[in-house]
Amino acid sequence: MKLNISKEFPESLLDISVKEIHDVLGGPTLIHLSGEKKRPLFLSTLLHANETTSFLVVQQLIKYYQNRKLPRDLIIFIGNTYAAEEGMRHLPGQVDFNRIWEEGDSAENKMALDVIDYAKKQDLFASIDIHNNTGKNPLYGCVNELDKKFLDLAGNFGDHTVYFTEPHNVQSMAFSKFCPATTIEAGLPGEPAGVDAAYNFVQTIFNADKIQP
Repeated sequence: MKLNISKEFPESLLDISVKEIHDVLGGPTLIHLSGEKKRPLFLSTLLHANETTSFLVVQQLIKYYQNRKLPRDLIIFIGNTYAAEEGMRHLPGQVDFNRIWEEGDSAENKMALDVIDYAKKQDLFASIDIHNNTGKNPLYGCVNELDKKFLDLAGNFGDHTVYFTEPHNVQSMAFSKFCPATTIEAGLPGEPAGVDAAYNFVQTIFNADKIQP
C-alpha cells in the first residue's frame, strides 16, 4: 500500500463529500503545508472512514487559510480513503486503520510506519487524531500518557479526558512516543456542534505558541 505525500492541498478536496476523496487521492495521503513556524501540527483524519467530522474540520480549516498564512506547518494524514468511498468504518476483510500503528506484516502496518517515520523527522508540536462516537456522548479527549502537556492538550477540547493504554496499536499511542498527542471524540459523525468544537480546538492548538491549559 503506497503512501502518497504532497506539499499542496488539492483544491478539489475543498467542496466534495467524503465519499469522493478516493477519486482525488487514490489512497492514504500525507499533505505537508508550510507555515510561519516550522514545528508542525499533525492532524490525523479518517482512520475510521465513516467518522466524517475529521474531514469536515480539515475542509473548514483549509478554507479559512486560503488567503492567510498558516501560523505553523501543518501535516494532514487522510487515512482510509478506500472505506470512505463506501461510507464504512473499514472495508470487509480490511484491517482497522486505527489498529495498525506498530510493526507488522500487513501493507497497512508498513504504510503506518512510513507515516511515523516521516512525522518523527518533523519535530512535531502536537498530534490530534479526530474521531466520532457511535452514540450520544459528551465531547472528550483521550491521552495515552499522564504527562502535563498531554493532559493540557486534551483539556483544551473539553472537560472530560480519558486515559487508556489499550488498544496499544492506535495512532495516538505511536505518536505519544515523540510528541504530545491526543485523540478527540467529537460526538456523532458530522454533528454541527461536534464539528464546531473540533474545529475550534484545532485552531486553538494550531495558533498556540505552547501547549497550556
